Amino acid sequence: MKKIVIFILVLVVVGVLFWQQSLEQSNTWVQIMGFVLLFYGMMRLSRKVPSKNNDNDQ
Repeated sequence: MKKIVIFILVLVVVGVLFWQQSLEQSNTWVQIMGFVLLFYGMMRLSRKVPSKNNDNDQ
């Protein structure tokens, strides 16, 4: 359930960032906070993905 909420939040943030880019005078602070939230959401979504370089040969 949390993954779905985080995924929806990331989509909303991406939408706001695209909307800000289309404005004549885009707000820099909204863009900065949008990128911070985007990267935080991506970090939360990819937290459970296992690493490709896992050493199990020990």
